[in-house]
Order: sequence, then C-alpha cells, then structure tokens
Amino acid sequence: MNRTEVTLCGTGAVTSIAAAQGVTAAGGRAAVLLDSEDAHGVVADITGAWIAHRRRCSHPDSARAYAFELLAGDAQQAVDHCLVAHRLAASLKRPGLCDVDADIADDIALVQLPTEATDLLRVEVNETRTDVLAAAREAFAAVGHWTGRPCSPVRRRGPDTCRYAIVTTGAAWAQACAAAQLLSAGGIDCTIIGLALLSPVPVEELRSAIGDAEAVVVLDHEDSRPGELATLVQSAWQDRGERQVHVLPRGPAIELAQALRQSFGITADMTLTVPVAATQALTLGVVPAGAWADSLLLDVAAASTPSYNQAGMARPCLPGISALSIGAGSHQAQQLDLLTVAHHSLLTLSNIQHLRPGATVLILSEAEADGPAPALAQVVRDALRDAGVRALWLPVASVGPAQQDVRTAYEVGAILGCCDQDLGLTGDEASHLLQPDACDDARSAGSRCVLELPEAAAVGEPKTMSQTPDEPPADVDSEWVEALRRFHVTGRGAVSAAEPVHGLPLRPWALASLLAAEAATDRYPAVVEGDDLLPFVDVARAGLEGVGDLLTPHVARLASVLESQIDGGAPRALTDTYAEARSGFVAGLDLSPVAATALAAELDALGNRLAPAADVIGLGPQTLIELLARAAAQARRARIHTFHEDVLQLSRRLEERLRLDADLDGTRTPAGLSAALGGALQIDVPSLANSLKVRRGSQRLGEPRRQRMAATLAHLRQFVDIDEKSLPNVVLLHPAHIDPGAMPDGVTAVAHDVGMEAAAGYFEASARDLVDLFRAVRTARLEADDRYVPAHDAALERMDWQTLDPEELALVPPVFVLESADRVLSHAMSALSTLLRSGRPLHLIILDSSAAMVAEGNAEGLALAHPDLGFLAVAHRDALVLQTSLALPVQLYRGLGQLASSLRPSVAVVAVPDWEQSMVAPWTQLTAARYGRGTPDLLYDPDRGDSWSKRFDLTTNPQPDELWPRLVPRARDGAVGDADDDTEMDEAFTFAHAAALSPHCRHAFRVIPTQAWSAEQVPIDEYLQLAPSQRSRRLPYLWIVANDGGLKRAVMTREMAYASADRLQQWRTLQELGGYRNEYVQQATAEVQDLADDESRRQRDVLQRQHEEKMDELRQEVAREAVGKLANALLSKDGQGLPTILAAVTGDSTAPASVAVPADAETPAAPVEKVKAEEEPPPEPEVKLGEGFIDSPLCTSCHDCINMNPRMFQYDGNKQAVLADATAGTYAQLVKAAEACPARCIVPGAPREDDATASPALVQRARKFS
Repeated sequence: MNRTEVTLCGTGAVTSIAAAQGVTAAGGRAAVLLDSEDAHGVVADITGAWIAHRRRCSHPDSARAYAFELLAGDAQQAVDHCLVAHRLAASLKRPGLCDVDADIADDIALVQLPTEATDLLRVEVNETRTDVLAAAREAFAAVGHWTGRPCSPVRRRGPDTCRYAIVTTGAAWAQACAAAQLLSAGGIDCTIIGLALLSPVPVEELRSAIGDAEAVVVLDHEDSRPGELATLVQSAWQDRGERQVHVLPRGPAIELAQALRQSFGITADMTLTVPVAATQALTLGVVPAGAWADSLLLDVAAASTPSYNQAGMARPCLPGISALSIGAGSHQAQQLDLLTVAHHSLLTLSNIQHLRPGATVLILSEAEADGPAPALAQVVRDALRDAGVRALWLPVASVGPAQQDVRTAYEVGAILGCCDQDLGLTGDEASHLLQPDACDDARSAGSRCVLELPEAAAVGEPKTMSQTPDEPPADVDSEWVEALRRFHVTGRGAVSAAEPVHGLPLRPWALASLLAAEAATDRYPAVVEGDDLLPFVDVARAGLEGVGDLLTPHVARLASVLESQIDGGAPRALTDTYAEARSGFVAGLDLSPVAATALAAELDALGNRLAPAADVIGLGPQTLIELLARAAAQARRARIHTFHEDVLQLSRRLEERLRLDADLDGTRTPAGLSAALGGALQIDVPSLANSLKVRRGSQRLGEPRRQRMAATLAHLRQFVDIDEKSLPNVVLLHPAHIDPGAMPDGVTAVAHDVGMEAAAGYFEASARDLVDLFRAVRTARLEADDRYVPAHDAALERMDWQTLDPEELALVPPVFVLESADRVLSHAMSALSTLLRSGRPLHLIILDSSAAMVAEGNAEGLALAHPDLGFLAVAHRDALVLQTSLALPVQLYRGLGQLASSLRPSVAVVAVPDWEQSMVAPWTQLTAARYGRGTPDLLYDPDRGDSWSKRFDLTTNPQPDELWPRLVPRARDGAVGDADDDTEMDEAFTFAHAAALSPHCRHAFRVIPTQAWSAEQVPIDEYLQLAPSQRSRRLPYLWIVANDGGLKRAVMTREMAYASADRLQQWRTLQELGGYRNEYVQQATAEVQDLADDESRRQRDVLQRQHEEKMDELRQEVAREAVGKLANALLSKDGQGLPTILAAVTGDSTAPASVAVPADAETPAAPVEKVKAEEEPPPEPEVKLGEGFIDSPLCTSCHDCINMNPRMFQYDGNKQAVLADATAGTYAQLVKAAEACPARCIVPGAPREDDATASPALVQRARKFS
C-alpha cells in the first residue's frame, strides 16, 4: 500500500495528517502512509482531498471525520482501494480512510502495482458532490474498468442463487472462502459476501448480494466494532420478514465449517476434510537474511509457476535465514528445498541442518565461469555429503553497465533453474518459469549458467593484505561516465561484474587499520572489581608485572577466548570464567614442553592475582542494563550506608531519651506511693505524699512530646530493620519488550509503554514514601538536641520532595526510563522536552541504533538531516547530557554512575549495534559509527562550572581536532609480495565508510570495474571539501576491498554524499562548541596576529630609522674627523703627516715627490704593506648523529607530522608530539617532518641501517637539526 501511494503521490506520501493537509492545500495529491503514528487519531479539521491508511481500529470516533471508509479483504484489494480512494476523495473534495486488518498488513502476497494512474485519478469536478454512495459506485466502476479486475463496494463469490450466505469484512474473507470450500465439498453451497465500503454502507448492493438466502452468518474480524456488521445485515433484510442473523467468531477452516453447518440448521451427518493439494510446497531460503534476501525471494515467487504462486505463501521462521514457502501446504513447511548463499563463507553447519534430504545449495560467486569455483571448508563439504545435498554455484554475470533488475533477473533465473531440476516440472509448467518481461534474457542466462561445485575445490590461503589498486585507464569510457552520473542522481543502474552480491556488505579499505587501532579486546571483556571497571587486558597486564614475558604478548588472545565464554553480556565470576577460558587458550598454541611449563606458571600466577569477588562482563544485549545496575549501586552504596548509620544513631539517642524519662521518679503521687507501698491499710498515703519535699532536677517529658518521640522512633526503627541490600538502587521504566527476569539485582523493572510520561508520577510516589522518613529524621534530630519548638510543626507538615536538601534527595532511588531513539523521534519529542524541563532528577537512557544504519535504508532516509538527540538535549541547558557508545564501557560505566548521582534531569544517548546482524560484528558496527562521526561522544555537565568550556567535553572522540579521523591503510603490490612492497596511504574514515558496512545502505554504493574509473571521481573526504558549485561534475567514491583482495572504487549516490556532509556539519558544530577549530577563536587569533605583525613592523621601522640616523651621524663624524686631520696636516710645518693621511685615504704607500723634506729631519720609514691573507676557518668537527627524538615542550600542535605519519608521530597527554615509533616510517619522512616543523623541535638523528631512503645527501640535511 505504501509503495502504491508513493507511486501515486510522490512526495505527497507523508506520515502525518497535517503534512497531508498541507500538500492538498498546495494543490497536490496526498496520502498518510500505513503505520504512521497519528493515522489512528481523530481528525478535527477535515480539509482537503487526501487519504489516510491505517490498521483497522474498533474506536467508534476514529472514522467519523472522514467522508468514507474502505476495508480491504486481501492485499490486491488493498492496492486497488488506493486508486478508488483517491478518485473518490477528488470527487468529494474531502478526506477518506482506507483500513486494512493486521493479518493482511503483516502477511506477504503477490500483487500488481500500478506504475502510474494519472489519467484514472484526474477527475474534473465543477462543484462539490454530496452523494457519497453515487460517487463511490462511479469510482469503483472506473477502477475496475482500468485494472480489468472486479471492483465494487460489495464483492460476491458463489452461485447466483443460494440458500446460505456468509457476510464478512476484511481478513475474514479468506477464512470464509476456505470454510465455504469445505462445505461445497460436502454438498452444501453457500455464497460469500465481502463488504468493501464500510461507510457509507451500500445497503442496496448488500441486499442484492444476499438475495433470497434463507440463512445468513456474519463472520467478522475481532478488531471490528462489535455488532456493527450484524446490524447492517439485519437492516438490509428489514423488508423481507423476520430472519435470524448468526454471528460467528473466526477460527480454523474445519471448525468454522462445522459452526457454519450448525448455524445453517443442517443436521445431516457429514465428514469435512481438507482436500489434498495438487501441488507440493516449494520452500526457498536465502543467506544472509535481510531486505535483499526477502526481495529476491519475492521476485522468485512472482516469476515461478502460477500453480505455485497462486496457491499461497508463508514465511517459515528459521534463524539467520530469510525463507519463503510457496504452493499448497506452504504454512506447514519448515525444511528448505533450496538454499541460496550470497557467499560461500556464509554456508554453515547450522544452515545445512534446515535442508531436507535431496535439497540443493546454490552459491553465488563473484568469479567468472572459467575462474575458480567457491572453496568450501572440508567440514562443510562433509556435512553436505552426509545430508545428501547437491551443491551448485553461479558465476558472476558479465554485464555492465546495467540495471540492478538485470542482475536480479540473472539470479532469479538460476534459482528457478535449480527448482526445475529438483521438482521435475513438465514442459508446460517449465514454460512459465520465465515470464516474458524486459529481463527475459538475463533469466534465461541465469538458468543456463548454474554449475556443479567440484569436489576438488580447496580452501585457499586467506588474504591478509589488500592489493594495490590498478592504474586508471588512459581513455575514459563515455558509456560508463554517463551510467555513473545517472546512478549518482537516481541510485539506479551501473551494475557490472565487479559488483559484489547485493546482500553482502562492503569492506572499506581503511577498516583493517581501524580494527587494528581499536581492537575489541582492548575494551571487552570488562572486569568489575569493587567500585571500578577496567578492561580485562589492563587487569591481566597489571597482574603479569614481574611474573614473566611469555604470556604478555598474548593477552589480547586470552581476552578473546574469555569473551567467548560470556553469553549476551551477562556477568560471570571472573575466576570461574578465567579457569574455563584457560584450557581453550592453551589448546590453540603450539608450544614446546619447556614453553608450555613456563606458560602454565604464568597463567597460574595471573589466576592467583585475580580478585575472587570480581565479575567479568562481555559485549551483548544485556551489557547496558548490567552496567547501569552496577554504576547505580556504586553511586548509592556509600550514601545509603552512611544514612543507615545516621538513622541508627538517632534511634539510639531517642531510645535513651525515652528510657531516661521513664526512669524519672514517678512515686511522689498518691497513686505511685500506694503502688510502691502495697496499699493504704497502715499508712496515710496522701498525707505522706504531701509531706515529701519537691526535689529539683530533670522533669518528665510532656505527654505530647513523649508521643511524638515514640512515633518518630517507631518510624526510624522500621527503616533500620530493613536490610540495606534490599533497597532498590535504580528504578527502570521500560517498554514491555524487555524481559523483567533478566534484570540484575538492585534494578526494579516497571513495564510501561510511555515511560517518560509515567516517570514523574513514579518519582513523586517514591519521594512521598521517603518524605515521611525524612520528616521523622528531622524531628529526631530536633528532639535529640532539645531544639524542637511548636513552630516546627507547620514546616514539617509541609515537607515534600522539593523541600528536601541535596543529601536527602540523593537518597531517593533514581528513576531511569529506557527508550529507543526511533520511538522518541516518532512520537515522544514533547515528552522528552517535558522531562528535561521538569526539574526532577529523572534520567532517560536512549538506545541509539544509528550504528545499524536502519534509518538510512532508503534514499529518503539518507536525504533527511540526522536528528542529533544529544545535541537537542544540550539545548535545554540545565540537563546533564551524556552521549556515548557501548564501544566505550569504562566511560559509559562512569557516565551512568554520574547520572545516578545527579540531582538534575539527565539524558544518556547510548549507541547500540544491530544484534541480529550476522554479517558485521557488533564491535565493528559500533567502532565504525564512532569513527564515521555517526555517533559522536559528548558530555555536557552544568555542575562543572559556569563557562561553556568547563561544561562541554568532546575529548573521548577519536581525533577530536580533525574533521574525519585519519588512518593509514596498507596494500601490497601483487597478490604475493614482501613487506618492502607495501604501499601506505593516508585516508579519512568518513560516515560513508561506516555506512558501506551496513546491508541496509548497500543500495547507495556501486562497485565499478577499472575501465569505469575517471578523473571526475574523487574520494569522499575531498568531495566534501569542494564548494557546492564544484561538486556538480564530481563523483564521490571510497576504496573497498573485494573478496579477491583487490582494491576497488565504490561510487555512491548523492543522498549518501549528502548524509556524509550532514554528519560532517553536525561534527563541525560540536567541534566549535568543544573548542576545536572554533571560527571565533581563529578570527581572534588572526586579529591578534595582525596586531602583533603591525606592532612588529612599526618597531622594525623605528629601529631602521634610528639605525639610519645613527649611520648618518657616524658618517658626518668620520668626515669631520678626516677633514680636521687633513687640515692639521696641511697647516703643520712642511706638511708633516700628510703622506700618512693620504696613504690611509688612497691606500698608496709612496709619499708625493713634490714635498721637500729637511735633511736633518728624520725620514719616516716607508709603511710596510700588510696583505692580510684570508685565513680559511678550521674545519668543523663532524657532528655525531644520535637517536632521533622530539623536544616535546617546544611542540605547537600544528599536526603536520601527525598528518604525515600518525603511527610514527603521536600526541602525548598534553597534545604535544612525541616520536612514538621511528620504525613505523622511513628516514625520509622523518627528515621531511623535521624540515616542515615550524617549532624546529624534531631531531631526525641517525638513520637505521636497513633504511633505503637514507642517502648521504639526506643525512647531510638531517645534520643541521642535531
């Protein structure tokens, strides 16, 4: 029905009544799809011509606002009613209602869908019609004429004239037909009448269909309005005398036929038996189970022999297998005749157990017909042989670029061909196997290409390293370019032999690097010891310190074996689980006797150091609840114990006070003396009492005070007598689908469908019970300190949860509500906002299944902006918000404890995997979603401080300062090669990489052959950095690893690219809030830098000007001095000193000949020319290059070296670079990083001897940093 409405209405097929009214107000055609939340509500404003689809409801007011109500008796009629309803609503200009019973909505059937019905639904209406019945008759007739199928407000099956009639509606039609068939076999003919138009009732058609029947039985659905159908039948008979109408409940065909016979008044004995089917059932299965498998099975059923697909269908429930049984007796079939396996590795012993003897297994392969056949493990081959199962395989179809329908038709043809061989169909039946359509050739090819699986096929060595990608072609294939552009826009076509089987998830190239960096054993199993939780690997490594080094490298494998001993995340005793896992761990090792003895000693030492009271928890469906129970217990244990001790002390003080009061002298009164002295026979007791002196001292308590203290003491004793361990640590309101028996100790489970609305009431009741205790505690403290005054009475009487102090409020058991993100987003957003604004310490845990990518299973889901529930909760400002993942058990455990201790509303959005997904491990789903920014981690705690930087934290995210986490995957040249041939490439892990792992998102990717590569294809992270105008001629892709180990490109649709851009924008927002890549900070930094640069330039200009002025002064001073000396020399006697001055100025050593020198004058010695030979500097001693290092305190966190090689360079706790592993890269990378470092803090040191990149020139470049 929904698919029909999408075809008829396009974007007008919506999920809310308001949206449908908006579409029709704009002149469009609209329909509210089946299973929309508000389709069952009462329509207040009946405007517009739109249609609502819903499951039949017995509520009397839910259909009154609609102009008409239709009810389908089978799936095909439900589809036809879509056409009738739209035509009728257009005629009436009012909304209509299409009902369907749950039996039909949840069952499977083959139907014919309209591809388009524009002409049929175009109704020219000059004025609004008021005769609904007349318009309905016209609409039914028009649809019947257009489809060629009978279509009327009342349908009838059986003889034209008949004594007995069965009137029915909805899904009861099929049961009525089955019972009538049994009666007919016994010689009793009856007419079956199905009412399709419930409102207004077509009385004339109903009366005509009943005709002259003498007895009528009404058979209706349990969801119908009680007695309504019987009343309609009686009103149709009102002019034909008094006739009794019998009402029967639904039931099995034979029992129903017997009840009908009795209702018709037939007393003759007759035996009713179910006729033997002429055709046996055919039961098909597909692995892996999922949407692709279900679609493939329905395609096979649609193309199968009419004698099969028209006899009925059923879905057997088989674990891990999508199954479909077609033909007579299909509801009883449980064993498979044919199992189709998408990949040979998915064929397991458990699958083989569901095959009947003589069945067939068909393995889909990505190899060509002349390539290698699928290689099965020997144990699987033995199981197939023992079960008598035939093994076949289907080579990949050599097509492309083509439509997906062609690939599907090829597979359908192969499956039908296998069925033809097993069932031995006749030639006439076999001619129906391939229905004539556009994919006829592909079906025929598929039926011919099935091959026998050879016995000699051996299991090859698993490929642990991807192969480097091929070189792109020099010439671009224009056909492929056009096909890929079309796929990017429409999501259709571009299928080739390179495309893996559609039911298999893709394997991104970067996944191997991701799982190496984030191994499951680094987090699980987790050990709970006391109040702390730690991964087992950390506990084991700490326990092995000082013991030995043989076991330490294998701790991860030991953790993996330990995890396998834990079922579903339920806790187990650590020591017992360790003892069981130890034998399995040792069995997988091949050790010498000496090594085995040493390993046993280390295992013994580790076992002795494990805490006997510790528990171990694995990753499973129960993990979250178990962590919640333990975190809440840890948060409340000390608080409850302290309060229990305080109450105990108070009760003892009150007991002592009352005992002292009772011990005060009470014999001074005549009655007291009489009781003490034994009577008044010899003593005048009153006189004696009056003669006693009044003694000063303590006085007895007044009676009101004594009674108040006694009542308070009784209340305190009642609490003291309760065992502390019996008090609930947490109250969990959850939907009914959670098993209360699986709840751990300390969790009080309350099943409630709208837990967020019920939580406030539950908290009020829990707090009210404790308010009486807190009132007693306050009274006891006042009484014990003799501070109680009557003014306290009113204050104590007015106590409620809002008057409790923080210590008292923290003692109220925390109320948690467990919800799924889908339920919250669909109909509980208002309840979420109300809870967060309530001011009560209510806590909500939202299970976010974003890691499973279910919502992204279609193009419409990908095109929608992702609703970030954590960010929406942060927008409420005063709530404590934790968004994390099951992949972080330590952070989750501490966060849940923080929620349990918080006195404000709080929300924990926890990412959970699809536990039913067998193709991708839960750990892989969670880790890929975290790295793909699909489930970012955040903590918003208003109690941390007033500033946003103190409240908001993103540090637990992978590489929080990057847009996408960067990984360094490796590939090897050729199928076989050395490690020296490995190629490394820096690659971002985006949301598209995480989505490629999900079978739900398989439709958004196309794996293409090498000849389809072109320059317009760019990696998805680069595509997202382009401006919108630049993206129009680019196709985003990511690298995936094919089953043969080769690297392929997977081009994606624009919806997937949009979803990736949306997650990136969401992450950028969180980054700015968390202080990473904050635009305001960058702008402020730029402004400060500009100011600093301006100041530096100003100071430099001042210094330059001062320098020039100084130089001018010096030049002038030197000139004055030279002129002065020259003048003195000229004015001296006989020019004495002038030659020296001239020689100094001109550099000439000879004096001028014209100057006369006296004979008696001492002739100065000629100046000796001093030629200063330029001395060459002594050679610098060669610097010895030591070990490379980074001067981390000088690091500016520029991230240049991390980007170059994140394995060689890493950040420490202060986010300053360290040389983590010099062997993880080349010497050339180390020198290049040193040269690029703005802080000049990287010292390359001496190269490794085996480093081929360490040339003499490169070593010389490195010396300047040493």
